[in-house]
Amino acid sequence: MRIAPGSADAVAVEDAAGAERRPSWKRPRTIGLALVALVLIGVVGLAAAQASGLVSIVPADLLQTTGQSSAPASGDDGRGAGDESKQEALRAEEDASGEAETEETGLDALPDDEPPVADGADSPSGGSADGSDSGASAPAAAPAPEPDPAPAPAPEPAPAPAPATITVSVYVDSSRAASYGYSSCLASASVTVPQGATVYDALAATGVSVGGSSSYVSSIGGLAEFSCGANSGWLYYVNGYSPGYGPGSYALSGGESITWVYTLDLGADV
Repeated sequence: MRIAPGSADAVAVEDAAGAERRPSWKRPRTIGLALVALVLIGVVGLAAAQASGLVSIVPADLLQTTGQSSAPASGDDGRGAGDESKQEALRAEEDASGEAETEETGLDALPDDEPPVADGADSPSGGSADGSDSGASAPAAAPAPEPDPAPAPAPEPAPAPAPATITVSVYVDSSRAASYGYSSCLASASVTVPQGATVYDALAATGVSVGGSSSYVSSIGGLAEFSCGANSGWLYYVNGYSPGYGPGSYALSGGESITWVYTLDLGADV
């Protein structure tokens, strides 16, 4: 629709007149100022609630600005400056109360690493009233010396091997002297002698009495040379053979048959 010239000015004048006739609380400017005031009051109330510790009601990040949300105010745990100041104040109060208690009890003069001295103690180092040093640890007992190991028993000596022995037979024939009153046999035995024994040792082992020496036997069983004539005496034979040297020089090997014969004619009658 078309508006006649001058009619726009008339409308503006009418709107201005109508606005002046409205109440002041219905005017747009007044309403806008009221809204801004309400917003400011709400923000101040929320800030006061957070400062007083009502973090469960008002989240801490509600009041953070864009710059504050990008970097924590202080501390790795994201706590606000108000919380830190409160904690510092609490720590200061605790330190002050601890110092006051220390001054009252008089324990601040003691070293940090020593316990308080009990009533009646003789020294601040922990000695008790009876003179015993209860603070110092008792010296470790020296380990008992280990007993010396019992000496090993000496090994029993091995029994000496029994000497080898041999067995021979000995016969003493005195039958040719029987006519002179002597026994026809003075000894007949099988004897055991050490290996290497001689004919003389075998004769002595029979137990018959022997006169003379190992190189020459002069009597056997009391029958001596020349007892039955000038050519009488003793001869010996080994396995029927006469060695021709003294009986002490003939070594036996075992199993031999030895015969002693009394002769009346230098062996011609044997």
